[in-house]
Amino acid sequence: MKRAERPDLNSMAYWDMTWDRFEREDGYALLENERQRSWPMVLRAVPKRGRFLDVGCSSGFWLTYLREHRPRLELTGMDYSRSAISHGEGRLLVGDALAMPFPAGAFDIVYSGHLIEHVQDPWAVLREQGRVLRPGGRIIVNFPYGDGPYVEHVWNDIRYGDLGLGLRWLGFQEIRHTGVVPGPPVAEGVIWGTK
Repeated sequence: MKRAERPDLNSMAYWDMTWDRFEREDGYALLENERQRSWPMVLRAVPKRGRFLDVGCSSGFWLTYLREHRPRLELTGMDYSRSAISHGEGRLLVGDALAMPFPAGAFDIVYSGHLIEHVQDPWAVLREQGRVLRPGGRIIVNFPYGDGPYVEHVWNDIRYGDLGLGLRWLGFQEIRHTGVVPGPPVAEGVIWGTK
């Protein structure tokens, strides 16, 4: 992954501002595009039952989709933005992806969608996701595949090879991925592995 020159994105205030901008600039149109274009592809990697955590869930759009398509999942969402969480429904809480407020092994599936490109240390975030994942559980990462930033990114040009090697380094096995879903606004990739 190539590091982009960006400001520090590690404050809750920054992410509250980003959520407010999303609401103001009609980010819902972008989400509807994702819902139709890439979410069915991501859904193929999601088991039909278990305890599911969405890290960086915003206001829970993906969880709402999962309620319809995977009704047997026990869904939890966590985001760094209080503003985003306040606009959602269901089991949503504010938390830091680097120090999640869950015990080790609490979830069967841990998902992050369009999160790792925004953090200073994606490997630390993925390591923390592995901590809260039970042995034999599945980690799923949805990311912009190789595209430049459409919002502030810390990391650009993310590829399957980078993530696959990183997941193996962190102890995940059975690494698999989908094909690339072309944009707009960005191409998307999905990779998953087993702890």
